[in-house]
Amino acid sequence: MAGKVQHEIPQLYQRGFQIPSADGKEQIYVYRRGAKPFISGINRSGAQSYFYSEPSKDGTRTLDDEITDYEGHLATLVKELRAVGLGEQANATTAAEVIAHLTTRNAHLRGAFAHGLTTMADSFTELFSDEDAVRRLIGLEGPGVTDTFRGHVVDRLAQQLPAINPALANVPEELMTRIAYAMIREQFTSFYTQQKGQIDVLIGMLSGEAKSVAADAHRKALAKSDTSNLRVAELSTLAWRVVATDEDLILPDCVALAVERDGQIHPLMMAKLSEIDTVFLPLTSRTVLIGSKREPPAFDVAEYNRAAAACSHVYFLAGSLLDQADPLMADMGNRSVVVVEAAITDGLSKSKGQTVEASGNELRPTSSAFSIPAHFQGTFEEGVPKRISEALSDLLREVAWTVPLDRLDGITVADDYPSALAALDRGMLNVSAPPTRQDEKGIGVAQCPNVVRDGVVKSHIVVQSFVAHHLLNEDDAVRTQCAYIIANQLASAGVTQTFDEALPGVLLTQQVEGLDGILQRTTYPAWSAYFASRASSAFADPSRLEIEEEVALMGLGELFETFGEARRAYRLDADMDRFLGAVLPRLGFLLEHLAGLLGHADGIETNVFEAVPALTKELEARELRAWLSDYQRDLAFLWNRRGQWDGYGEFLGLNRHAERILWLLPVVPWTMPDGAIRVEIPFVPDEDLPELPEWN
Repeated sequence: MAGKVQHEIPQLYQRGFQIPSADGKEQIYVYRRGAKPFISGINRSGAQSYFYSEPSKDGTRTLDDEITDYEGHLATLVKELRAVGLGEQANATTAAEVIAHLTTRNAHLRGAFAHGLTTMADSFTELFSDEDAVRRLIGLEGPGVTDTFRGHVVDRLAQQLPAINPALANVPEELMTRIAYAMIREQFTSFYTQQKGQIDVLIGMLSGEAKSVAADAHRKALAKSDTSNLRVAELSTLAWRVVATDEDLILPDCVALAVERDGQIHPLMMAKLSEIDTVFLPLTSRTVLIGSKREPPAFDVAEYNRAAAACSHVYFLAGSLLDQADPLMADMGNRSVVVVEAAITDGLSKSKGQTVEASGNELRPTSSAFSIPAHFQGTFEEGVPKRISEALSDLLREVAWTVPLDRLDGITVADDYPSALAALDRGMLNVSAPPTRQDEKGIGVAQCPNVVRDGVVKSHIVVQSFVAHHLLNEDDAVRTQCAYIIANQLASAGVTQTFDEALPGVLLTQQVEGLDGILQRTTYPAWSAYFASRASSAFADPSRLEIEEEVALMGLGELFETFGEARRAYRLDADMDRFLGAVLPRLGFLLEHLAGLLGHADGIETNVFEAVPALTKELEARELRAWLSDYQRDLAFLWNRRGQWDGYGEFLGLNRHAERILWLLPVVPWTMPDGAIRVEIPFVPDEDLPELPEWN
């Protein structure tokens, strides 16, 4: 048993670096970070009190006992290596065993681990103070179900949910995944708020107890250590030879260094085994053992000493007072700290949000002339078309600072708005005229359909003539309202250009099959409405949100009213196509206008729930408030990535919001393993349901 003073670097190994002395004193220079070099007896250097274990109270063997016993064998191996002739080959297995032992038992490894825990705690403090970062960590950051979420959550859900509710045992895994994703996303803010205090306490404990945690982990690892491990096997594949030097080498507290294939030098224990190219183990003050997979370059003592000092965590040892001690001590710890912090940073980098730069379309004027090719259909007083054209061009100049408008094909101002939409040359075959609303609840006044000119996707605005006329109105409120209508359509044209430039060809060729294809017809207009409303929000008057609120409330009521009628009809005729044909357009209308409302709220940076109290109350009654917040988050996510989307799949992620409302109705669609689409409409009794015919 070694007693209280336990050496992390064995005395037998330090003796190879001792200060030459005629009186036989075993001393060595210690270079410690933040202090002047000093001479220490080898019986005290590279040691700490009870570094491995405290004395056993019941006589059982301790970790220090095991290590002390092993040092007898270690002394034989070290003596063998130091006896190898200069330039000669050393036994690879012997070299590997010595290095594996010396690099795992030292304080450098423990200190680096403790520093890593402290750094990790600091990173966790930053990470867990940001709800968005935590969402990214567990895969809740995008509209669609993420691979991270599937990996972390889905397997556990598949095992646990049937035990909670046996009825869920037969729910298809993909449907269960989508339901779980929606539920967790909607409730996450509440969960995060409740748990953050406890998380902060745990992080504080991790930081405060880093040293003791690191020490315990190190001791447990050493207790289980077997020198015949993967590290020994890998190091044994190197060719080892002994090289003499004409200047003193330093012995770092990490003992050995490794050079990876990319030329980076690390403490051996921090290097990737598969990437190791060369290893340096100082044997004595004037000899070094070099292991390599190829012929190593000429050994440079000064370069080695600089690297060894940088890789040391707290101290290094030497047999003399070095001439260049100051710069070496200044670099001490730089490399080991960098390696630890880089590993932690890399591990957490995915959780830290990436800054999305503007795509180049933001805050730049349109490159084309600031005028709109205007076409007038109907009866206009002399001079009015010219004045309207000038007003339109003025408006374009303003909007063009927000979105690109190089692909604006033109604008048609028509007395007969529906006919003008129907007659518009879209430049595409078999394309139906854009539908427009004209009933007792409202009429359509402007649209921005896509057209194709010479193979390029463009946008053409069609607007009811009275809207354009009011650009000349002397009443500021009326003029502002009509200017906003057209500004919103210009913004929609900019959205189309941004999308087609980022994902060229998708607008013309994208064919989505199956359930996603059905749902995307309800969500496709939504993200465009959000973008256009957010981009044009500066042009609206203060009452805009009230108008959007009224339309959204109407859409919500229409959806549930239509669903009730369609459900009763479906029970009589079992015609699913007819049922979906009635419900999905109403769902699309609701999603589109809610998206427009959210886009405007985000554009003017206001709290949507405070701004639209009547809608908020209705959503709360239907348990949809948390969903709307989640919907807003996803639309904003796509906005922040504008121009840098990875593919159309990002937009298909919005389909889950259509599903979410369908589940509430309740309608539950999913895709069967064979690709067939199944739609369940759970039975909900209706007192006013017509009497069903009797079965014969």
